[in-house]
Amino acid sequence: MALNLWMVAMKVAEWVDGKQYHPNNIGWLGGYFNTAEGHTWESYLDGIVPSYRPYVAALKEEVRAKGLRLCGNEHQGPNGTPKFSDGICLELSCRAWGDFMAAAWSDIEEANYMDYYYRRIDGAK
Repeated sequence: MALNLWMVAMKVAEWVDGKQYHPNNIGWLGGYFNTAEGHTWESYLDGIVPSYRPYVAALKEEVRAKGLRLCGNEHQGPNGTPKFSDGICLELSCRAWGDFMAAAWSDIEEANYMDYYYRRIDGAK
């Protein structure tokens, strides 16, 4: 499955009949990835729902190609929601985003999800 990816400024949630509705969104919770415990990109993928794997693979390719190292608060901010060419948006918890980013860079750096979980707006960790 070839997917194009855009990091878009968008409000992905809508309100329908007084309830929050997330059309075409996928996501999950997280907070476990740690290369010091032997986790790898492959072990990360093993824990992802098979139908979601093409999305995280496309996202990994994009963040690696662009050298992006976004934290969870940036993912949840106005310009960090990945939207794919088929209309699917990836909406993760900060911990799940940390898992993804640590896994995406795990072949070249020691990392755990907390390295990408949250960053203060002023840039300090």
